[in-house]
Amino acid sequence: MKKIKILAIALISALSMNSCLVDEDVDSQNQAESGFAAGFSRGTISHIITPSQTENISESVKVNLIGGNGAVNSSSDIVLNYSIDPSSTAVQGTHYNITNTTNEITIPAGRDFAPEDFMYEVLIGGINAGESFTIIVNLESANNNVFAAAQYAPLTVNITKCDPPLVGNYNVASPGYNDGDASNVASLGCDTYRATYLPLADGFNQVVNFEFKHNADDSLEITSIGFTNSYTLTSGVKLANGTLRFVGFTLIAGDPQIPALENYDFDLVPNP
Repeated sequence: MKKIKILAIALISALSMNSCLVDEDVDSQNQAESGFAAGFSRGTISHIITPSQTENISESVKVNLIGGNGAVNSSSDIVLNYSIDPSSTAVQGTHYNITNTTNEITIPAGRDFAPEDFMYEVLIGGINAGESFTIIVNLESANNNVFAAAQYAPLTVNITKCDPPLVGNYNVASPGYNDGDASNVASLGCDTYRATYLPLADGFNQVVNFEFKHNADDSLEITSIGFTNSYTLTSGVKLANGTLRFVGFTLIAGDPQIPALENYDFDLVPNP
């Protein structure tokens, strides 16, 4: 009797294990038939162009197998086509060029990315200051088992050209802190700048760059300085005559032998 019971239990266990294996096979098959998701490696790219830039901007974007198909790569090539969406405001040949030789990008069998990138160049000479354009690039496949990953397709390229108004040569006005020295202000973007000279006490014995932002209300904000000392700035403003006034600047020296600069003001006066 015991032998019969043992045989029955063993049979039930074998059937149960077989059922689990069948379920796993079904799940794997469902995943394998779920399709592939492909897309650009980035969803958005922004180009800020300033008058100092004279060379065209070349850009490349990878096309990847994002997921799907149970994390298994395709056993055959995945051929994708890109197209420029009609809603794009940039004009090809005037504001940009596509530099790929065809509109097909292929992810080879067994690979998770395409060897050839999507490539374009921004044509600096075709864009005037104050103009903004957008390129929207769609990614599609003729294979019903491949779809574009929503967050990675289409690719949106934003192009803006501006003429930052604060670029130029200035003189430092800060009695007691290297008064009269020269400082050049160059643009980092439409509203961000780098000044070549931060007026410091003689004890610092170095020339220090600093970066600042020019806001729409003409307020100024120092965003970084050329070394790691701690600093604070209560306010800054661009005056009507073009002077850049920084008020309430405090710098904590890293060397205890050098006194901290506390709550001092300085101007950058335009040099005509």
